[in-house]
Amino acid sequence: MRTISFSFSAFARMIQQSVSDPIRRFRIALLLLLFLACFGTAGYMVIEGMSFIDAFYMTVITVATIGFGEVHPLSPEGKIFTIIFIILSVGTGAWVVSAGIEVLLGDRVWVQAH
Repeated sequence: MRTISFSFSAFARMIQQSVSDPIRRFRIALLLLLFLACFGTAGYMVIEGMSFIDAFYMTVITVATIGFGEVHPLSPEGKIFTIIFIILSVGTGAWVVSAGIEVLLGDRVWVQAH
């Protein structure tokens, strides 16, 4: 049991160190957003039978919270998928913007705020 605890503790330290660097945090956020774009596109293709371009379009307007409307009416399963996808992607999109601003402005954001 001690080995598992030690491994978890070492893993937690590694994660904490990797996200303490703003550039690394921005890269992680971008990778997560890219993963969600692939997940959303694949989800719409599988659940709704959309073409790649329609599924990617739905993904982009969902992540960007543009709200142009669906390419075609969604099934109940597609609506549930969209709800889950919105919850995941909007927070991730906000994290990308926040991390990007932190990389661009650095400490100036925190110095002027206090």
